[in-house]
Amino acid sequence: MRKSLVTTGVAGFVALSTVLSLSASASGGTVAWKGQTWDVSSNASATVDASDHVTITRDTGTSDATLHVNRLTPVNGTGDSFVNQYGTPWIAVSYVDNGASRGVDFLVDDEVTAGNPRLQAGSLFGCGAIGYARDAVNAAADPPVFCVGSRAAGASHTVYVGERPDGTIDYNVDGTWYSSTEFKDNGEHMNFNDVYLRLRGNSGTSATFTDFQYGDSHVSTADGCKQGGWQAGGIYKNQGDCVSHFASGK
Repeated sequence: MRKSLVTTGVAGFVALSTVLSLSASASGGTVAWKGQTWDVSSNASATVDASDHVTITRDTGTSDATLHVNRLTPVNGTGDSFVNQYGTPWIAVSYVDNGASRGVDFLVDDEVTAGNPRLQAGSLFGCGAIGYARDAVNAAADPPVFCVGSRAAGASHTVYVGERPDGTIDYNVDGTWYSSTEFKDNGEHMNFNDVYLRLRGNSGTSATFTDFQYGDSHVSTADGCKQGGWQAGGIYKNQGDCVSHFASGK
């Protein structure tokens, strides 16, 4: 059985530790959070509080304010992130809806594949949670994978997204599953490379992200639930819950 490196810190997995301490960045600096060093966009600042939540605040202008990691560490000898080593990467992002029209979201970009596959999810416009799987093939016509719930400032959300070996993308949004075959249908497989956490509102607003997890073994079969596999991303209650999910044909 292959070993997986994730940030859940549970038995059967190697954990990346994060020291709970107050830290802050000036505009255009960096901030350490959840085992990664994030670049802060030049129009923003970021702080990590005693609860290990990171808040990004736009200091100037109206452009997106972002936290950015080019490759999730550790990386291998060729500079590739470990999350892509088996072709089954996943991340899970928890955040608080700021209630602004363009809101808060995250973006994952492949950067290297010719079809330019990329993922996006968050609380935007009138959707409590909305997500996309887009590429260069008829990109303008790609509908959302999901648009659910209504907006509420202060509402907490968790969005998990993982890729199957065949390129199918699975989302878990606050406990509900959605899937996209956009990349699979176009013969693509996406690498989870560039990761952005984004504030998408007006100048002076802020967005808070409460957790960020990541790993290399997205579970896509009942067998994957065994030997601790169900623990990835914290989306299943136990191994039986994970097996039942696949038995239901979802």
